[in-house]
Order: sequence, then structure tokens, then C-alpha cells
Amino acid sequence: MILHIDMDAFFASIEQAVNPKLKGKPLIVGSRNNKLHTVVCAASYEAKALGIDSGMPSAEAFRLCPDLKFVVADQSKYIWTSEQIFAGLKAYGFRVAYVSIDEFQMDIAEACDPQNLAQAIQKEIKDTFNISASIGIARNCLLAKLASKLNKPNGIVILTQDHLEESLAKVPVQKLCGVGEKTAAFFAGLGVETCLDLYQAS
Repeated sequence: MILHIDMDAFFASIEQAVNPKLKGKPLIVGSRNNKLHTVVCAASYEAKALGIDSGMPSAEAFRLCPDLKFVVADQSKYIWTSEQIFAGLKAYGFRVAYVSIDEFQMDIAEACDPQNLAQAIQKEIKDTFNISASIGIARNCLLAKLASKLNKPNGIVILTQDHLEESLAKVPVQKLCGVGEKTAAFFAGLGVETCLDLYQAS
């Protein structure tokens, strides 16, 4: 079994944890100092609720929310936090790998209770850094990563074989890692619109 940890709005959540005045506020982290001439690196969940997300021009984000809080990205802060989380995960005794600065995978084939393990990891991250993580557990890396995105923020989703088809039936194929607009259009031409359609295909 693979346990996939996906940090929730990682950069923005760190900035809110460091500065409590930003807690609960729509916030974006920008790649450059000029708040109207940069790109959104990360958006808090309060900003996401307004239609703001990563990759959006900051000027568009401020049109959607003129009162948006803005912080310039501090990579050293995010890298340090990521390294500390990784070290904490290694302490559980399983093989751990970086997927990206805010995603990690753990091989928990020997874990007797994945749900309790996931809850313990979430609690440790929250207690230590005051940020949250969503966790997906499944039989392979692709499904575990998908599962981590199905109940954000701070969710735990376990895709067991018994309920796999039922779970995949509700998920658009675009949710799979690596399936972008062009691949989704190709799949649509084959009649594949959900993850279940793809799972059942030859």
C-alpha cells in the first residue's frame, strides 16, 4: 500500500501559520514583489473559494478580490518546512520519497492500520507546523495521489479494492496525475470520461 501526503495550500498555509493576522483571510503568494505584475504561486483556501488559484495572473486575482492579502514567496521557508516534514515522516520507519516540495509518498505495506497512521501523521504536522495535509491511501502511487485530492483540505481517503469502482465512478479522468486538457479530450473521444471508465477499459 502507498500513503500519499499532499500538503494543503502549502505556501499560503505556511504564511498564515507564520503570521496569525493572515489566518482566515484570502491570501496569495506571488513569485515577484510587484503584487499586480506576478503570478499566483499559491492561494489560501479562502482565496480558492473566490475562484483564485495557482497559475493565475495576480492582476486577475485582485480583480476577483480587491482586499486580497499578498505575500512574496520565500522559498527558503518552504524548503525548510518540507525538509522537516520529510524527516518526521522517515521517523515512522517506512520508506519515504519526495514527490515534490509539498508531496510525499510512503510505502506502508507492513502497516497494520493505515487509517490510524494517516491520522497520526496529520496530527504531527498540525501540531508541529500549524498547517494541514490531505492523505490518500491505495495500492499504487497513481491511485494514492488521486485519493489525496478527493477530500481536501485535511482529508483522508482510502481506496480499497472493495470500494474502488464505486469511488472512481465519481471522479473525472482529469483528476488523474498527467491527464491534462489534450489527454482528456483524447480520452473523451474514446468514451472515457471518468476514472472508472479508464479503469474498465482494455
